[in-house]
Amino acid sequence: MGTIVAADAVDRGAVTRSDAATTGQWITGRLSGGTRLEPKTIQAMASVADACQHRKNTVITQALIKGSCSVESARTALTQADKVGPVIPTAERGDVLGWFLQIDPALGCDGLTMLTPADHRKVRPRRTVQG
Repeated sequence: MGTIVAADAVDRGAVTRSDAATTGQWITGRLSGGTRLEPKTIQAMASVADACQHRKNTVITQALIKGSCSVESARTALTQADKVGPVIPTAERGDVLGWFLQIDPALGCDGLTMLTPADHRKVRPRRTVQG
């Protein structure tokens, strides 16, 4: 949920009005008590929060709000979606993001990034011809 809070803060301009130079610094400054996060986690949260500002990534925003994906899965989906475009040029970005979010999270981020173009074609739902 922290990523959604950060996305909202970016959207409202709270991050730019703060003394934080980046969204990641803003997140770090808001950690309470003894809460500590790995820098890699903060970086992932910040990049996903920034990406959630774009309408083209609504699928990710909604999945985070519902709690149906992790920040790392969201970050990986965002990164990999751009690579799928040339392989499946007729696919809508929201569909591609959704496909990545449906893949078994047990694969982990490394597993998602190792998918080949052939795997991308397999993940794509088959469309039937209506006549």
